[in-house]
Amino acid sequence: MSFVQLLSLPLFALGGLHLLIGIPPAEGADLGRGVRLIGRSDLGGWGDAAQVFVKGRYAFIGHSNEEKHRGTTILDVSDPKNPKFLSRIPAPPRTLSHKAQVCDNILVVNNHRFPAREGGGRIDNPGLRIYDVSDPVTPKPISEFRTGGRGVHRFKFDCTNRFAYLPTGDEDFTDAILWIVDLKEPRSPRLVSKWWIPGMKTKGEEREAEQIKGEAIWAHGMPHLDRNTLYVSFRPGRLIILDATKIDQLKFLGQFNFTPPYPGRFHSTVPVKGKDLLIATNESSLPDCQEEPARLWVMDIRNKRNPIPIASYLPEGKEEFCRKGGRFGAHNIHEEIDGPLVYSVWFNAGLRILDISDPYKPKEIASYVPPADFGKPAVQLGDIFVDERGLIYVTDRWGGGLYILEYTRKR
Repeated sequence: MSFVQLLSLPLFALGGLHLLIGIPPAEGADLGRGVRLIGRSDLGGWGDAAQVFVKGRYAFIGHSNEEKHRGTTILDVSDPKNPKFLSRIPAPPRTLSHKAQVCDNILVVNNHRFPAREGGGRIDNPGLRIYDVSDPVTPKPISEFRTGGRGVHRFKFDCTNRFAYLPTGDEDFTDAILWIVDLKEPRSPRLVSKWWIPGMKTKGEEREAEQIKGEAIWAHGMPHLDRNTLYVSFRPGRLIILDATKIDQLKFLGQFNFTPPYPGRFHSTVPVKGKDLLIATNESSLPDCQEEPARLWVMDIRNKRNPIPIASYLPEGKEEFCRKGGRFGAHNIHEEIDGPLVYSVWFNAGLRILDISDPYKPKEIASYVPPADFGKPAVQLGDIFVDERGLIYVTDRWGGGLYILEYTRKR
């Protein structure tokens, strides 16, 4: 490559050259501590990314750009310094597919409502699409599963039990509720059960919608099953705990309502393996701190009928992040917590790694905020995944693509 060609490259590509010639990328003052950049991908030109899920040597990324980039990208990340684009699965017309989950060689992606200006309140094919990715270069469609309304948001594909826990629209309800779908036979997905907050049903003999007053309630996800207990978020602020001993007969156990008084929309619920603890986040939904930034919570769930928050966390530097642009506050958590470390992303405050050895005093031990080198005022890190090698994958929804990171600080 000539010097003239180098000068013509965008900043994003020039940053990647550091990796090619063995020079570490320049680190600005706000990049953080205890984390280093291993590799990066612009995802074949689709840098606006949502969920990332890594299985073995492959990464599956859903995209969030509602204007033009709607589908799923597959990368080979066996060499994390040099992730390679393999293939892309486009979303159907007027549909957003920004979530992806994998079990063995089965990839499941969502069909979700597109903006009202194109898709109205409903889409033609709400639900799931299921693919065989034994050859990730040429994914093969297996089947589709139809739900309703706005379609499926952030779902969970339980690889152990082969169930999918879906926050999804439903024609008989005011908004999205929880569906449980059996995926043991990927060619023939089967609805097992539904659960909703009383007051959401609008049709049939059990019509009950008049019970809900002044609160727009809908299931968000991601639902998590732990020891026959299912945890799911319902917006605006409800943690719902269900007895799932019989998956086809879900029973209400307890709830906690964050909003009011706390701002944002309830987002993530991740139980800590082997502990009676749950890590939860609200989601900052407005830019430039037009509302108080949403927080991460540590919850005591020993009493399933009365879960209680015992600690919360917000990164330091609120004033700086409020000036950066975009959203600042909590969003996603790595979906498996089997030790004292919690990996989370915070939009323009980047990646934050917390130590919850003392659950009453969560402590930030590492952080990483990528530079906004792609034409935006700040990053908007939206999702995170930690693979079996301990590598950290985070996505930027504004165009930064996929970052592959390594936690370098030893406890």
